[in-house]
Amino acid sequence: MVSYYSQASIQKFIIKYYDMIDGAKVTSVKEYGFNSMEGYTYIGVIKFMLKNGRYKLVRTEFNSTYLDDEDTPEDYLERVLEGMFNVVE
Repeated sequence: MVSYYSQASIQKFIIKYYDMIDGAKVTSVKEYGFNSMEGYTYIGVIKFMLKNGRYKLVRTEFNSTYLDDEDTPEDYLERVLEGMFNVVE
């Protein structure tokens, strides 16, 4: 079974390892399914590049109810990731 990180867990990771993180980017977002209550479900993969040359990949799950009308799922996840880093700075 594949594990997914909640957005709160990713935020805690960023806060804890902020000094070790060199950068982060969304590498992919895939549509996972549809639910009549939540809309489309997406799986996003985020790559954290570390200062020691290594990297960490995390998966997170979100749904289309969080997207603005003009947002793509990639735009939404990029905006959330940027917001997580802004909280630490």
